[in-house]
Amino acid sequence: MSDAEKPNWLVTANQFRFNPLTGEKVQVSTERLSRAWGGEVSVHRVEEIAEYLPDCPFCPGSIRKSGEKGPTELSEHPYAFTNDTAALKPPAEGAAQARYSDDTGIYQAETAYGACEVIIHHPRHDLTLATVDREHAVKVFKLWANRYKELGERPYINYVNIFENFLFGSSMRHPHNQLWASSLVSPIQEKIFSNMATYKKKTGKHLIQTIAEQELKQQERVVFENEDFVAVAPFWAVWPFEMIILPRKPKNSLLDLNESELLNFTNAYITATEKLNALFGGDCPYSSGLYQAPTDGGDYDGVMYLMFRPPVLRDIRTMKWMVGYELMSMPQRDLTPEAAAFLLRNPDGWEEFKTKFIYNA
Repeated sequence: MSDAEKPNWLVTANQFRFNPLTGEKVQVSTERLSRAWGGEVSVHRVEEIAEYLPDCPFCPGSIRKSGEKGPTELSEHPYAFTNDTAALKPPAEGAAQARYSDDTGIYQAETAYGACEVIIHHPRHDLTLATVDREHAVKVFKLWANRYKELGERPYINYVNIFENFLFGSSMRHPHNQLWASSLVSPIQEKIFSNMATYKKKTGKHLIQTIAEQELKQQERVVFENEDFVAVAPFWAVWPFEMIILPRKPKNSLLDLNESELLNFTNAYITATEKLNALFGGDCPYSSGLYQAPTDGGDYDGVMYLMFRPPVLRDIRTMKWMVGYELMSMPQRDLTPEAAAFLLRNPDGWEEFKTKFIYNA
């Protein structure tokens, strides 16, 4: 079906949308946009953030739980260290992975191995990746690439998860992110990479680049683009203002990027945060995650992309929670991805948004 033949109900009707990456569906309930809201509205505090906090373990010169002292000079940042409260740890020397299954096969477990690291971006407590010097931000992503390579070469590591939780799921405001390198390629990651491989075998094309090409052709969900990357509110987005950042050319990891591409990756990452901040009028919370090729020795081709998932619902003071139907059945959203992309492109366009996307207002 061509773009010109797309039915009107894609814009106005309640619907289920398919995610070709996960193979799952999301429910889009457009008629709920005009419902009355008497639920949670968090207090939005605009506060001064100090450049240095003496009780912050990530601020320069602080002594962490491990007894290690953090570096003090800008030239020593960014840097990585082993998480003092790691969720995954390396196996003891010579230890084999242990597995358990009872007689029924219902109860199964295996020992979890890996390594958890924290990357401190900058010595100043009040900065973010969006506000540090651009050249310095590039150094952060170079360190991501180096840690992916080093951790992925360890024989007990099969996947290196790199993510940033900003004001959401994070216990520290200081600019940082985490790496959880695991002996396990998670079930959701397995599904995504399997679906990519199936699509490539069936069509001869890379799924990520096909999505990018189609989004650029249709434009309605494109939030921004640069020479090497495209940011879109995906057709199947679960979170209201979710974005994915797609490379125009197939890449497996940050290691595949040249200097120019790495700069444009940095620019895209920062632009995504700036779009959220502009729309919500302040530092918008988000969780980002970089999908890269597993390090399990498998054959992967063009699997890299980045996801951004802010937990906000309709303004920066109202959080999106997965509850009830969404926990027992499937994810559901009121705002269409097309409407979300419009707002991310037009942060002052709320009145036009109401005309375009709220049909029974």
